[in-house]
Amino acid sequence: MTKKYTGTIESKSWDESSFIEVENGPQIKNANGIDLYHGDLEAEAKWSGVVVYKANGTGSFTSMQNITGKVDGRSGSFVLQVNGSTDETGMTKGVLSIVPGSQTGDLTNLKGNGNFQFQYGGESSYTLDCTFE
Repeated sequence: MTKKYTGTIESKSWDESSFIEVENGPQIKNANGIDLYHGDLEAEAKWSGVVVYKANGTGSFTSMQNITGKVDGRSGSFVLQVNGSTDETGMTKGVLSIVPGSQTGDLTNLKGNGNFQFQYGGESSYTLDCTFE
């Protein structure tokens, strides 16, 4: 049975370094950091990814997050693949997918995907639709 998990994401750190810079064009940067998930998922996420900043102020990114914490009172870890984009208003939206075979501990059978959103200057929220198979 699929269950919906919701909550907020708190950014604890964010570091970037230039990878490719094109004059008057896209900027590609490596990024990494630490996020805290609150709500139905109580966890710490250490992540690394690639961000593309476009000349018009929009952007796209992909990252892998190593999530360690609790879901439904079960402890363990899993890897979450994150893909998203930011529009001209600063609204960031994306999709979340649990990487099959990455789960440990009591979360070994956790499967699912979901989405997140963040408005610049506001709060991040997530929704995960998951099953324990």
